[in-house]
Amino acid sequence: MGHHTRYPAIVMGLSHGMPIGHRTCRLSSCRALLTFTAVKLETTEYHDDSVDYCSYLILDFVMSTCRLEPCIQLPLSEEELKESVDKAKDWALMHGISMRSRKNFNKDQVQVLPLTLLPSSFPRKAFLAVKDVQTLLNELIHKVAHDKEFLTSSLRSTIQADPFTAKLFHIYETVHEKGFSQSISLGLLRSDYLLHNDGSAIKQVEINTIATSFAALATVTSEYHKYILGELGYRKKACEQIPENNALIGFCKGLVLAWELYNNPEAIILFIVEDVTHNISDQRLHEFQVRQLCPKIKIVRRSLTSLALEGIKLGPNKELIVSNMVVAVVYYRSGYELEAYPTEKEWDIRLLIECSRAIKCPSVQYHLAGTKKVQQSLAQPDILNKFLKNYAYVTRVQEIFTGLYTLDFNDDGEKAVQMAINEPNKFVLKPQREGGGNNIYNENIRSWLNSMKESQERTGWILMDRICPPLQKNYLIRAAQESLLEDNIDLSDVITELGIYGVIIGDSNNKIVLNEQVGHVLRTKSSSEDEGGILVTGRTEQTNKGNTFRLESNKDVADIKLSQHLDYASNTQYSLIVRVQNKYQLAAETVGDIEVLDNIPVFRDIKRGSVLENEPRGVPVMQVRAIDTDETSANNQISYELENSRTSLPSTRKLTNVAVYDIVV
Repeated sequence: MGHHTRYPAIVMGLSHGMPIGHRTCRLSSCRALLTFTAVKLETTEYHDDSVDYCSYLILDFVMSTCRLEPCIQLPLSEEELKESVDKAKDWALMHGISMRSRKNFNKDQVQVLPLTLLPSSFPRKAFLAVKDVQTLLNELIHKVAHDKEFLTSSLRSTIQADPFTAKLFHIYETVHEKGFSQSISLGLLRSDYLLHNDGSAIKQVEINTIATSFAALATVTSEYHKYILGELGYRKKACEQIPENNALIGFCKGLVLAWELYNNPEAIILFIVEDVTHNISDQRLHEFQVRQLCPKIKIVRRSLTSLALEGIKLGPNKELIVSNMVVAVVYYRSGYELEAYPTEKEWDIRLLIECSRAIKCPSVQYHLAGTKKVQQSLAQPDILNKFLKNYAYVTRVQEIFTGLYTLDFNDDGEKAVQMAINEPNKFVLKPQREGGGNNIYNENIRSWLNSMKESQERTGWILMDRICPPLQKNYLIRAAQESLLEDNIDLSDVITELGIYGVIIGDSNNKIVLNEQVGHVLRTKSSSEDEGGILVTGRTEQTNKGNTFRLESNKDVADIKLSQHLDYASNTQYSLIVRVQNKYQLAAETVGDIEVLDNIPVFRDIKRGSVLENEPRGVPVMQVRAIDTDETSANNQISYELENSRTSLPSTRKLTNVAVYDIVV
């Protein structure tokens, strides 16, 4: 495919679904199922508890325009593939690359996470470059978190538009006004990157400061890919070329050191978790590793809601006390999205924790330092100079930044809005929220900005240049569906997102106790997916499986026509890849999204009625009858309602069913 250049590279794997702003070089983006490669799982950026396919290995490979070569020759034979998939699933389940089902939750059962069969390729030079810059990013986040003037100016417009960020900032101001009871902060961070164009450049997608996930899964998946490559006859390559990954132990050493700095051998570490945890393996492996490093440390898991119910208090010296136990470190694996705070009680708990002497991971100021708006502010050279004060350091950090633009009501914001409306495919709209499924892409950017041009809500978002990563081939493994007897595995075009983990402990005077880069995660997903997380289930079919559509073309135009009946209950959207090629074998591809609309309920019988005044309640007035022509019983149920507002017009179309995407974050 054009000119080839040899690059030293890393091969990695873990399949994911985090919110990612990018587009492939060959194809436009469309919806698809995500998977894991070894290095979220979690869409969420998935976030804490979204899953991607992860792991990787270093090698030399041939890279052509917008494509990386896989780590070994593909495809595998049918026999090799079947045997390898069986081994992969068993190894994954027995070593913790697993989660609890979201459809049939059971504490006694787990299922294999989305997983790449093989490690994915990644250029060595880019990998080493972002590893090397991580300690600078750790320091940058720490200094930003302790600069109230900068946080206030950066988030001034955002807190007027985004209620979640406003709540966090209110807690920050409240604690700042009272005085912080604990000057030490622990940061367990992850900076996420995508290769751009041919892979010669690497650009930062975002930096995560709360509930940073996959450190455990990334560590385990690296070992998984060594095993699989060894079974396929590449043991020497696997041992020599898969990089060492100490993400889990690095994070846990940070937790243990923070616990030691609290200086109370009886104190515990409190994990703040979801009310129902699906990504249990990644969380528990952290807990087990901490106990292995320091058996005397007791770890307790609570959700914000359970803390509100059972009682949590401050001691006479601002000690945080839970169930009569003093808390040394609070480690958030939840709390990064609005859904974790269903009532004001959960916000009260967050405030109480921030007022305590416990060391927070993260503190509320670290949480704010990880917002997209702060990321956009830091992309300005004069801001970096303020915090890093070293030209060489500033240059190294600037090289990983992509274009980030404010949407505030000023000249820069208006320019960014018009720029995105004119060429929406070149950008991604990103809110402050963590987790997957929040970003806006393609023509939806134009529609959203046109509708929000005069709305304060737009200032809660930022605009980012779209990153165009190269493609490669890999097998994506997912847990088998109950209705399927065969393994659910595809050889797909995929893209990879690299995450670099960092640990920092310091105080409010910028005294740094620990600052390290500790490991990595490589998350892989189908090239047709804009974003997502650990698991995304939905009824979207890619390409023309089943010959549902046919193409009729002439010299000037090609028509896509229906070949089979469509059923809304089976698929709500089709993404069709259309390829055009001339006699010189030059080709282009595009993706068209086709939305399947549910049948509209139809009134079949309307009987007019009349009623006398002063009739008793319950007297029949009139009768209507309607049907929904969907063939499936799940979709042909209808309900009736009266419009109460006198100003409302009769509804001419109402969807009776929508696709629900089940996303772990």
